[in-house]
Amino acid sequence: CPPAAELCASAAELGWPDLRSVEPASGPAGGGTVVTIRGADLGAADSRVVVCGVEASGVRPLNVSDVGGGLRARLGALVDSDGAEVLGDTSCNVRVSRSGGRYDELTAAFVYVGPPAPPPAQEPVDLSGGWTSQKVLSVSLRIWPYVMTGLTVLLTLNWCYVIVTQCRAQSRIAKAYGGGGGFFRQG
Repeated sequence: CPPAAELCASAAELGWPDLRSVEPASGPAGGGTVVTIRGADLGAADSRVVVCGVEASGVRPLNVSDVGGGLRARLGALVDSDGAEVLGDTSCNVRVSRSGGRYDELTAAFVYVGPPAPPPAQEPVDLSGGWTSQKVLSVSLRIWPYVMTGLTVLLTLNWCYVIVTQCRAQSRIAKAYGGGGGFFRQG
């Protein structure tokens, strides 16, 4: 049997693109990011760039002398099925396709950065069926930040009261023994 290298042609010999990097690695979900894709046999005129299922526009070689080693493309907006901008970050595969079905794809090579998703709304606690341990826990978890804030305020006020009371008492003692009052002894 002949060696495998003689039987199998390399991807480059067959004209398949070979992706190596995508820069920048992230951009806004609203689109408009110009990416640089580096690799080999990327083609030029017959190349398509698709990121997260969104086809890029303005695909062209990096420069005239480097027709296959790199591409530039402007990414489109990433939208949901209703046409609204996608919330949160979305990791995407980047695919470069050439004529004849030849393509290469980098997994998770670009991240669309969308606006943060709003926090989930809390369902109201239904007390019509009475209190259960689950309902008590739910209500407790919702109000504990307010309770802790109230306790912190009360402890701070108590601390201030104690300090002021101590200062007054010390001042009275100092005056009773002939001092000038206050914390410091006058000389």
